[in-house]
Amino acid sequence: MEKWFYEMYGIPYSNFVNHIYIQDTMRYEIFAIADIEKIQDHSIYTTQMAQELHLPPITIVMNTQQQPYSNYQGNWYMVLRGENVRMNYTQIEMMHQRSKNAYGVSVSMMSELWLERLTHIEENILPTLPTLLKYEEVLANIYIALSVGESAVHYLRFIQEETLPSCLTHARLSYLDSFYVLNPLYCKVDHECRDYVELYNAKLLDKEQVLEILESKSYSKDELLYMVARVLFPTTFFDHLEELFIAQEWELRYIYDLEEDMKRKSELALEIIERYMLLPIPYLFSFL
Repeated sequence: MEKWFYEMYGIPYSNFVNHIYIQDTMRYEIFAIADIEKIQDHSIYTTQMAQELHLPPITIVMNTQQQPYSNYQGNWYMVLRGENVRMNYTQIEMMHQRSKNAYGVSVSMMSELWLERLTHIEENILPTLPTLLKYEEVLANIYIALSVGESAVHYLRFIQEETLPSCLTHARLSYLDSFYVLNPLYCKVDHECRDYVELYNAKLLDKEQVLEILESKSYSKDELLYMVARVLFPTTFFDHLEELFIAQEWELRYIYDLEEDMKRKSELALEIIERYMLLPIPYLFSFL
C-alpha cells in the first residue's frame, strides 16, 4: 500500500499513525468509505457550515487523478484534511437548524436496526464468550444491556408517527473538535436529539444541560419518546462489546463501565419520563 498511496497522494504512507498524520497545524486522516455519493453531499454541507461558523473547513484531498476517492484492492479510500478547533454544543445546534430536511427519521427502520443489533449480540457474540468463572459478571452485564436495549425498542413502538423531523447529526459525538464534528464521514441523517444523547454519553453534557436544551425545544410526545429510547439504548457498551468480539480480546475493563453508564442513562431517562409525563415501563428501572 505504501507505493500505491504515495503515487495517489504524494504523501508517504509511513507518515500516518493509526491512519492519522499531523503536519504543523494540519491534520490528515485516511478513511475507508462505502457510500461515496452521500459523503460528497455531506461534505458540501459541512464545508458551508464551517464558513458560517468561521471555522477551518474539513476538505477532501484530491488524489493525483483529481478524484476525491481512490480504489485499492477493491476497497475505496478517502483522505480528509483540516485544522482542529475546539467547538461547543451551541454550534452543533446551529448545524441542526441549517440542515433540517424533509426526509424524516423512519421509526420502524430504526427499530429494525436496533433489533438486528440485539440479535447479532445474542446469536454471534454471546456464544463466543470464554466459558470461564471470571466472565460471569461479563455475561450478567451483557444480559442487562440486552434487556435495556429491548426496553428502548419498546419505547420506539410507543411512537405513533412513522417519521420524525430530521437533520444532519453524527453517528457518534465523542469529541467537540471541528475535525470530528465537521467530518462528513461521521454525519448521519437523524433527529437532532441523537447528538444531545451522544454528547451526554460522552460526558460532554451533563443531565442539567440536556434538560435545559429540552426546555428550549418544543418536542412532540413522539419526539420525547424517541429521545428516551436513544438515551436508554446502550450504544457505547455495545460498541465496546463488538470491538472486543472482532479483536477477540475480552478485556474486562471495558465491561465494568456498564454500571456507571446505566446509572447515568436511567437518571436522565427517568427525569424526561416524569417531567413530560411519558409512559414508564414498570420493570425497566428496577435493576438500573
